[in-house]
Amino acid sequence: MSMNPSTLKDKSYIAGRCNIGDDEVKVRKKLLFISIIATMFSTSFCFIVGCSFFTLALVWLSLAFSFLLLIEIVQRFCVFFGIFNIYNFGKAGELNDVESCRCIHKDRKKAFLLILLSFIVATALTYAAYRLIENLMG
Repeated sequence: MSMNPSTLKDKSYIAGRCNIGDDEVKVRKKLLFISIIATMFSTSFCFIVGCSFFTLALVWLSLAFSFLLLIEIVQRFCVFFGIFNIYNFGKAGELNDVESCRCIHKDRKKAFLLILLSFIVATALTYAAYRLIENLMG
């Protein structure tokens, strides 16, 4: 039976699928709000000053971070925790170690796939923003 981590009732650690609980998700929701605001400001900055490497890099970074946070919230899987062999289902900051080599491998594989996905999406959206800004500005 396939289980989506965001709908799990027990909200417990599952290697390569779920490594954060409700408190950690709440922290990421707050960060996502801030990141979305940063994305809007960086994109607006591109409209004001034009598309330079620096402004596009700002847009890309904010988009990549926003999308990564969104994935972490939906998947209930923290990339940082996955890379460094930890999980948390208690209060934010109360970390537990992953000890099984098989679980560590699954977590790292998932973490790197999520990073790659966020980079691809951020690149596509940055390119779309660039094309839009260039077309609007002439």
